[in-house]
Amino acid sequence: MKRIFFDLYKKNLVQMRKEKPGLYCWPIEELNSIHLKMCEAMINGSFNKDSDAIKATCKELGLKHTYKSIKEYIK
Repeated sequence: MKRIFFDLYKKNLVQMRKEKPGLYCWPIEELNSIHLKMCEAMINGSFNKDSDAIKATCKELGLKHTYKSIKEYIK
């Protein structure tokens, strides 16, 4: 399940960068490192669930947009 969440999250990072370049203003070349850092933060429980990319990922998976739901899904 973790892999599914993280793959969708990466797709949504790319999409949000296109849709909201003011919020997702990092160079596209940094996508992989940003994705890795965020996945590690999610595993460690030190992330902000309110990013648009995380919200979109939860919506696609039918998850409640809560820390508890995300943590349970990715364990």
